[in-house]
Amino acid sequence: MRPETSTQIIGPITIDGLFNPIITFQAATATQAVSQRIFTAPYGCRIASVGVAYLTAATDSDAVTLQIHVPTAGGAPNTGTAVLAAPLTLKTGANTLVYPVPLIATPPNIAEGGAIAVVFAGVVTGLTGLNVTIKLERL
Repeated sequence: MRPETSTQIIGPITIDGLFNPIITFQAATATQAVSQRIFTAPYGCRIASVGVAYLTAATDSDAVTLQIHVPTAGGAPNTGTAVLAAPLTLKTGANTLVYPVPLIATPPNIAEGGAIAVVFAGVVTGLTGLNVTIKLERL
């Protein structure tokens, strides 16, 4: 049975002789697209790039967005530093791919044990096939 949502590390991927993992968060349906921590860093790292794809856009009449956060220690997913330069709309259209998603000028370093979270705003009704891919750089 496939889990409702999944986060996985793809790799190891070696770039410039370093182990730089790529993590993915997947939500097949709107009910699975909830704000949550998706990764705990096993060592110091930072987000190098983010890509987002979805099959069907959210249909709510209000704004529906995604933001990636590096939450404060012990804080809720929406605490800490927002990493995307602006929240990404999830209402663009069917079969949407955004890569790279613009990041803030200086993404924060993530200490060992630090986290990465996906944070949704608005009602994600209608959203299907969401895939968030995050490439990390080891510090």
